[in-house]
Amino acid sequence: ALKLYNIDAEIITTRCPGLVQQLDKHPSAVSGGQRRLFEVLLVIYSSSPICILDEPFSGLEPLQVEMVLQILQEEKKHKGFIITDHLHRSIRSIADDLYVLANATTYKIVNDEQLLELGYLANL
Repeated sequence: ALKLYNIDAEIITTRCPGLVQQLDKHPSAVSGGQRRLFEVLLVIYSSSPICILDEPFSGLEPLQVEMVLQILQEEKKHKGFIITDHLHRSIRSIADDLYVLANATTYKIVNDEQLLELGYLANL
């Protein structure tokens, strides 16, 4: 996968030393969380100028989510990211703009109250 995406393994292992032993294994031989983390890192570190991540935090441990958020914060200086996720607080911590799709319409979110009004959250 690293060769396919043309990514140097050192980039991955520097940010996530826990994956060092997993890089030579077949995907079916690692845990789902480790595989998911590796998939997300592949997309983030790809050479594409714009990356789309769908539910990137799904299946990750809280520490891994924090690490990915830090990496996204650094990498967004060099490329664009479109992220879909239900973890709005995590996304809001790094997002330049936040949108919610509700009632077949896309709404730009500027405050938490909008999330309540649109039925995205039950309470704050």
